[in-house]
Amino acid sequence: MIGIRALGAYLPAQRIANRDRLEKFAISEEFIEQRIGMRRLAVCAPGEGTTALGVRAFEALADHARFDRAAVQALIVVTQNPDRNIPHASAEMHGRLGLGEGCACFDISLGCSGYVYALSVASAFMEANGMELGVLVTADPYSRILDPEDKNTCLLFGDGASATLLGRDPAFALGKFTFGTAGKQAGELACDAGRLYMNGRAVFNFAAKYVPLDVAEALRRNGVRAQDIDVFVF
Repeated sequence: MIGIRALGAYLPAQRIANRDRLEKFAISEEFIEQRIGMRRLAVCAPGEGTTALGVRAFEALADHARFDRAAVQALIVVTQNPDRNIPHASAEMHGRLGLGEGCACFDISLGCSGYVYALSVASAFMEANGMELGVLVTADPYSRILDPEDKNTCLLFGDGASATLLGRDPAFALGKFTFGTAGKQAGELACDAGRLYMNGRAVFNFAAKYVPLDVAEALRRNGVRAQDIDVFVF
């Protein structure tokens, strides 16, 4: 069974402190702590884009997990902000990392739900094609599409990347997934003309309504009771 063998991550060194923007946006420290939950945001250095973020996360994973990168048979990248439309981000990362030419590469364009979707797609893809080792990368430099004057987005979205080693004999097994789409609300979180817009209240209401239902359904599908779970992380 394909599952998660190891995890790696990378955050740029530069930080923006939300406390430094209290007066600018007429907000309080309590607002930051209780409503936003983000004290500092990681921000890419000039010239540091999606490919660079993903490569750094992959290298962090490789340093930790000590796997043979020549054995990687699939590289899947989740991003909504590739450095360019063509070639796809996974191909560029493949070249930078020096992976083998027999390695399958493709991108998945998703945001918040991207990791869950990609875990399902990647594990099924690897199982179907008899693969033993794959890497799933998520990378998004959201700072490039933020309006620094829009407190609905610039106080929340930072830059970063993760890398997940997928293979057999996993440390974390994958259960049954749940999926859904509220496409009629697509305009509540959208990027137009290179700038991200978010209706914070609508997004909050969406999460408050659907996430508990989805958690309950995921538990049901996997034959697990809520009281059997030690910690839920949202």
